[in-house]
Amino acid sequence: MRRLNALLLLSLIAVSLMLPALVNYDRLVGGFDMERQVYPWEDFLQRSLGQGKIPLWNPLNLMGEPFVANPSTEVFYPVNRLIFAVLPLPYAFTYCYLVDLMILGIGTFLLARRLKCSDKGALLAAASLMGSSYIMMRIYAGHHMVLPSAAWIPLTLFLLDIAIADRKWGAAVLSSLSFGMMVLAGHVQSIFHIGIIMVAWTLYRGVIPFDVKNFLRASLMLAFVLAFGLLIGAAQVLPTLELAGQSARISGFAIKESLAMSLEKQDLLSFVMPNALGNPVDGTYVNHGAYSEVVIYVGLLPLAFALLALWRWRTKDVWFLLLLGIGSLILAFGKTFPPNLLVWKYLPLFNLFHIPPRFSMIWALSASLIAGIVLTWLDSALTDSERKIVRIVGVAIVACAIMTFAVALIMQFNHDAVHGIANSALEQRFAQLENAKVPIAQYSSKLDGMISSAINDMLICGALALIIGVLLLWRARIPFSNDAWAFAIIAFAVVNSVIYFYPMLVMLPPEQVVVGAGQLGFLRQNAGIDRIWNNDGSYKNNQAMLFNVASISGYNPLQIQSQKDMLALVSGNSSGLLDLLDVRYRTSKNPFSEKGWTQVFNSSGYVYTNDDVLPRSFVIYRASALSKTDTLAVIASPDFRPVDRALVDELPSGWKDGKDGIDAADIISYEGSKVRIDCDASEDGLLVLSDTYYSAWKAYVDGQEVPIIRAYCGIRAVPVAKGHHSVEFVFDASAAIIGSALSVVALITVAVILLIISIRSRSDLASKRL
Repeated sequence: MRRLNALLLLSLIAVSLMLPALVNYDRLVGGFDMERQVYPWEDFLQRSLGQGKIPLWNPLNLMGEPFVANPSTEVFYPVNRLIFAVLPLPYAFTYCYLVDLMILGIGTFLLARRLKCSDKGALLAAASLMGSSYIMMRIYAGHHMVLPSAAWIPLTLFLLDIAIADRKWGAAVLSSLSFGMMVLAGHVQSIFHIGIIMVAWTLYRGVIPFDVKNFLRASLMLAFVLAFGLLIGAAQVLPTLELAGQSARISGFAIKESLAMSLEKQDLLSFVMPNALGNPVDGTYVNHGAYSEVVIYVGLLPLAFALLALWRWRTKDVWFLLLLGIGSLILAFGKTFPPNLLVWKYLPLFNLFHIPPRFSMIWALSASLIAGIVLTWLDSALTDSERKIVRIVGVAIVACAIMTFAVALIMQFNHDAVHGIANSALEQRFAQLENAKVPIAQYSSKLDGMISSAINDMLICGALALIIGVLLLWRARIPFSNDAWAFAIIAFAVVNSVIYFYPMLVMLPPEQVVVGAGQLGFLRQNAGIDRIWNNDGSYKNNQAMLFNVASISGYNPLQIQSQKDMLALVSGNSSGLLDLLDVRYRTSKNPFSEKGWTQVFNSSGYVYTNDDVLPRSFVIYRASALSKTDTLAVIASPDFRPVDRALVDELPSGWKDGKDGIDAADIISYEGSKVRIDCDASEDGLLVLSDTYYSAWKAYVDGQEVPIIRAYCGIRAVPVAKGHHSVEFVFDASAAIIGSALSVVALITVAVILLIISIRSRSDLASKRL
């Protein structure tokens, strides 16, 4: 098969998997995270770039937060930036996913060929991984930042393998370039996963057979790829490191929290039946975790082929991939497998993440590659004994299919008994939970739907297994394979994925993405720079950004710790904190009557204005230095009055308390990375700006830099003397600038190295001809 034909077939597979989204090209693809996080961020980024600005800071979310430093915003990922530059925002995401699938498929195809798979075997490996639940669920859930990073994993491994096994530094440079694309794509957990795979792969290639020089050379290659890849991604790495030091994740999660969403024994059902415990699209899902995270379906074909591999195929590559895949599944089961507690407790970095099932990406890759290796074997001439093995496995699979049909029929005709068993299992499950977020009654009401979903899934599973068995029996009848059989296998893998995941492609018209648009439309016209509080979920977090409205009710997985501590205290009783944070408006689904709030909008929801809100910036003349714990305790009190005195980490040198009360300060200009304020202080005091305290901000009073003091646990303040002053807060872009410069230098270096290698290769070839 020509490589061009393979590329066309990979493109066809990618298009087939994304076909509903491509047909509905004017709709937004993706679920919850797309609506509450990815779409608002990308919209904000596009508006900023349209104004000729790179948004270092996002003033619209929470109390203000770093934007470029957040790797999930994908500001520097070249693929996304190119696609969003030429296609409209609402449906450019679909084509980003399509390109990501293509990158994933090409990388898997090349890696499978590297493992001596035939072209057809490599196509099966690519189709299996592209259509696996780990990949397709990223699209369903709207994990737009996860798929781009995962897409580069196979290509990185392919190039690393060439570098190690063939001792080619050109391949090492290209591998570092591919790894650098992963870094720029921004999903840190995927980068961690590829790091684990790369270390395992290097040990495998460098130790088997063991040779000290070979091992040291392989280790050097790996170190170069990782280091140079991080250098290529420095534009993202340096700002992210700056943020990481102040984020809530810097100390990692507690083991209990980190492993909370581990796979459990019932999740094993998703190996063969993704919807055995219901489907979230039709509301029948009753399992413990997010469907998109705990479903570990690669397709029935890789499982059947893995069985053949265990029975017949005993190459070291297969055993390595099996061990790698099984090891990743053990990690995915987290707390369910007690030895994992030691891994999360003692091995570095593991406790920085809290979704162990995402290790199943490694399982999906391993199973897909094994499927490709087995198809390569099946596609060759088989001996009579080998055909007998294939026949036995085919008969066994057909028998399993018939048994599955029988069980489905028994469940259908004994619905009440099955309901009782399921309800007992559910009650037992809830009895083991310390804090159930959803009442058991809500799950119990879904049991009938879940049972119907499970029966339907069993029928589909049985039908698919029957087809696999027939295909194997077909192969066992002929001594030589033919293209029709091999391509039937590949087509089956694609159809298998399509059957399960087409219904999961959530597509919404862009105008339906925002809930509470009436309230936010009103606030867009009236709020200015003042903040709002989404009291009871009138709209999804971060969606106020789409209306250029600042909200304290946003979402960010890399939230600054001090900001998180402060906002955790916001409630209906925290009027003093809401006043301090310039929360002038409060949205609500239903009307309410509380002192200090006046209704100003009542169409498609309600909006109330805060009668006692403080200005965004003011001068205060009394202050006390308190510890973080004491400050939070004062703020949490219903009697908290921010105007009584500023609560700061440390008092300015020579500080003396002055008069009671505050004086308002005038915000002359308020931009994302620069705020200019004029104030008239009646005596020495502190100018407070109720924006998030972050180390990258610099302050200048009358042109002279002054230190920023952290006030009220998480906002900014600077000392000012009596009189009139011009104060500027300026975001220091040094990390982004230095990182971008390093990335550019690294990319130029890559180009130069590859050019030198190309010239030398041509020179060597010319010498040999002479």
